[in-house]
Amino acid sequence: MPLPIFRGLQIIFATSLTACFSYALAQQKTEAEIAAEFIIGNCYRSIDDISRVKSMARIFKWQPLPPDLASAMKPVESGGYESWHVLHQGQHFFVGVNTGNERGKPVEVCTVIANHPPEVLVPIVLENVKTRRFVSRNTNGLQTTATYELEHPTQKLELAMLSVTTGVNNDPPVNFSFIGFR
Repeated sequence: MPLPIFRGLQIIFATSLTACFSYALAQQKTEAEIAAEFIIGNCYRSIDDISRVKSMARIFKWQPLPPDLASAMKPVESGGYESWHVLHQGQHFFVGVNTGNERGKPVEVCTVIANHPPEVLVPIVLENVKTRRFVSRNTNGLQTTATYELEHPTQKLELAMLSVTTGVNNDPPVNFSFIGFR
């Protein structure tokens, strides 16, 4: 093969290899993006029927929380509460589901606690759920809760809400509670 043709093939190969490597790097997700996908995929999409979360726990062998920890995390006046520790792609999450009543309406709740800085994780989650409007922000003692009204993909719910609870100093962890009103 003549030298100029060989050199041309080297340049084409090197350019293609660089483009493939750049594309592969662009496809890698940050830990916060992986966490947001876990939160949205397991809670937001399931608040019209939390039995799907319970099924995922059985299929993927999520570890039930020890009774004392589960009791400490259990919402007041909730029914059917179940909770797990989940190791997903090297990250640890606490997941809990329950049913209850809010203002006389039946609700299904799915909560995920993730150990990420709120200023990194919360915007990614909010960007990837269908937020209708910001409802309120309340600071109570050492925590702040921001509440959003959501549009749910199945349209089976009368109302879908998201409460995001963080420490007032904005340190991890962050608690995402998705609430589906029937």
